[in-house]
Amino acid sequence: MLNELKAKYAYEEARAMVFGLLEHHLQITKARIMVQFNIEVPDITLPPLALALDDLLADKPLQYVIGKAWFMNQEYLVNEHVLIPRPETEELVQIVITAVDSLLNEHPYPLKILDIGTGSGCIAIALKSHYPEISLYALDNSDAALAVARENAQNHRAEVYFYQADILREETLEGLPPMDILVSNPPYVLEKEKSAMKPNVLNHEPPDALYVPDVEPLLYYKAIAAYAAENIRPGGLIFLEINEMFGDEVKSLFLSHKFKDVRVEKDLSGKDRFLLCHSN
Repeated sequence: MLNELKAKYAYEEARAMVFGLLEHHLQITKARIMVQFNIEVPDITLPPLALALDDLLADKPLQYVIGKAWFMNQEYLVNEHVLIPRPETEELVQIVITAVDSLLNEHPYPLKILDIGTGSGCIAIALKSHYPEISLYALDNSDAALAVARENAQNHRAEVYFYQADILREETLEGLPPMDILVSNPPYVLEKEKSAMKPNVLNHEPPDALYVPDVEPLLYYKAIAAYAAENIRPGGLIFLEINEMFGDEVKSLFLSHKFKDVRVEKDLSGKDRFLLCHSN
C-alpha cells in the first residue's frame, strides 16, 4: 500500500495516508500500528481497503475517503458537499475565542453568534462546544452541506440553529435575529488560481464553497459587510477569513461601511488571512 502511494505522493504524505486508512478500517491507533509491525488485516477489511487505496490514487482526499476530518480536536463527518476543515480556520476560531473571552469578562450577558457559509458546521459547533451558554446560528445555501452540519451538531450534542440561506440573496436572510458576533470563511479563491490547486482540491472539493469570479474577488465580503452594517448590534464583532492577496481591499471595504478598529492579521504562515473589526 505504501509503495503504491509513494509512486504518486511524497513519502510523508503517503505514510500519513496509510496510517489514516489503517486507523479507520482496523479501528486501532497510530501508536499501536507503529509498535506492532505485523498487524493482521481481517479478510473482510481487504476489499474496502483496496477501494480506499484506489480512491487515494485517483486524487480523492483522505478525509473524503474515510468520511471524517479533525478540527479543534473534534472529529467531524465530511463528504464532497463540504470543504475539508483547514488549519487556518482553526486559527480563525481561536482568534474568535480569545476575543469572546475578553468580551464576556466585560459584558457577561447572553451573546448570539452567526456563522455564514457553515459547510460542515465545524466553526459553529466548535464555538458552541466552547461556549454552551452562547446562542449559535449558522447558515448555508446548500441543502447537502446543511445535512452534514446537522449530523455533526447532533454527534457533538451542540445546539446550533441552522438556516438555509444565501448571503448574496438578502430576501433569504429574513427572520434571523440581530447578532453580537459574525464569523465567516466565505469563498475567496479566484478562478484563475485553479491552475495552482492540487487535483485533490480541484477535482473533489465543492467549487461553490471555494471560488469567486476573477472580476469580483470581494463578492462575498461586500454582501457580508452590507448585512453586518444593518444586523450586528453596536459594539459587535466581525471575524473573517480572507484571500491573502486582498487584505487591503477588504479592510477598505469595511472601513467604507463605518466599521471600527478594522485590522488584518496574519496566519501562522505569515500571510494576510483574517479581518477583524467592530460594528458601530
